[in-house]
Order: sequence, then C-alpha cells, then structure tokens
Amino acid sequence: MRSTAALIGLFLVAGIHKSRAAEFRLVADVSYLEPSRTEKLDLYLPSRRASDPPTPAIIWIHGNSHDKGDPRERNICGTLAGAGYVCASINHGPWTNDLKANWQNIADAKNAVRYLRVHAAEHHVDPARIAIFGGSAGATLALMVGFTSGKAPFEPTEPYPGTSSEVNAIGDFYGTFDFLVVPEIKKRLEAVPASMLAELRLLQPVTHISSKSPPIFIVHGKDDPLLDYHQAVELDRISTQYKVPHELILMENIGHGFDLSSWKGRPLPCDLRSAVLAFLGKYLGPPAVQP
Repeated sequence: MRSTAALIGLFLVAGIHKSRAAEFRLVADVSYLEPSRTEKLDLYLPSRRASDPPTPAIIWIHGNSHDKGDPRERNICGTLAGAGYVCASINHGPWTNDLKANWQNIADAKNAVRYLRVHAAEHHVDPARIAIFGGSAGATLALMVGFTSGKAPFEPTEPYPGTSSEVNAIGDFYGTFDFLVVPEIKKRLEAVPASMLAELRLLQPVTHISSKSPPIFIVHGKDDPLLDYHQAVELDRISTQYKVPHELILMENIGHGFDLSSWKGRPLPCDLRSAVLAFLGKYLGPPAVQP
C-alpha cells in the first residue's frame, strides 16, 4: 500500500499527462455485440492530429445498478480520454445469482476488448495496448477478463472469432476477488450442491490468477459497507505471492462507488487521477496525443 509520500511522487510523474489536456468527443450507443443485443458502448475519442500514431485504449465496466452513461462513468472515462487515451464505457447485464447470465457477462466484456481490436484502425487504437478497468461488479468482470485470457470456456466464439481478448493491465475499483469467503455469501451457499459450488469457483477471479496475469491497479475504501476492503487486501496478498505487478491504495473514511476524485460529493483523501494515469503510463504506455 502506498504512503503519502509515494502518492505525492505519482502526482508529479502524472503531471505530463495533465499538460496535454486533450479534448475528446463522445460517440454514444455503439453496437459491440451481436446485432440482436441491446447492450451498447460509449466511445470517448481524444482529439488527434492526422500525424498522431494510434493510442492505447481502456475499457471501463460499470457496476450493478449503473449505466455506461452515469456521472461516475463519465467522470472516469472523460478523465482518461482527456489524458489522450481512447476509452470505451460498456453496458452489460447485472452480476447476479444467475450463473448463465454471469458467463454471458464475462463473454460480453471480452467482446468489448475484441471490438477495439477489430475496429482499431477506425478508432485509432493501438491493438497491442489495451487495459480493462471496472467498478464493483464491473471490477470483478475486469479481473475475470484479464485472468482468463485464452481459456476456452471463457472465450466467446461470436461475433469476433479468432480475435484475442488479452489485455495489458487491469483496474479493480472496489471489486470482489474471492466472493465465496464473504460471510453472507457463505451462509447462503451452505445448502448449494457441490456441482454448483464448483461452477461458482470458476466464476471468481481468485481461481484464475497466476504468475502470467497482467498488472493490476487495486483501490478500495476502508468504510465500504457493500464489499469488504479485505477483498482488495487478499488480491494484494495473492498478487504478491504470484509476483504479479500491482499497486494497492486503501482509503480511510471512504465507502463504495467513488470515481477518480470524489465520493458522495466530497474529495477523496488522494486524487486517483494522477495515480491511475501513472499506472497506465507504466504498464500501457503513454497516449499518442501530444500538446
């Protein structure tokens, strides 16, 4: 976990991104799944010169009860696009007790990665540099996408067959890493058949993390009433065990559902904008947009 001094250092490093202050345009409701699907994505495309090379991209996945166009999602994606990264905010179904739906959610998130690769030239994306971030249930999806690259049961066959869903980095904002250890969930699962428990284990990130997993940015509020911050602590511990590059930020007096700068209208104890941009610069590379 970072000290205050370390965070101040990151603010200084990330200042190079702030100096660009790139403008961007929003392209809403883009189809990224099969034509029959109602889920869409919003594209945040930074302004660019004709001579600018392709730029890295980040997918942002909202949590349950949220939408790709909510203020929190706009704040995060607008900040990333303003720094010069292409950003895609996707809609997906809720993460619930419906196991079939959860398998579909993972496939949809992987197809968002594939969409950016297939349409890389159109959107000026560098297909070799894509990250996936999410909040709450969206963070769990982001972890699953990053940890299961190339695993056949998780890779959708349509609508982008043969296209990789591999990502270079993951962002976990107040997500769940090992939900089977959550006391409330454990109690509800006491009477669940062993076969269902085995499938549930397949759908949690802790089952799939390995030494080959991408770097992870982990952030959680210590007063989170919905998802205990020890989920982040455990992800930090296991990532250390597997020597997966990662960064952990725990924030005092902060609950669930913050964006990059505030929670419930009040500033965060540390400005995550600089920390996130420094992480992306390190593991995804700088954006192509220049001053």
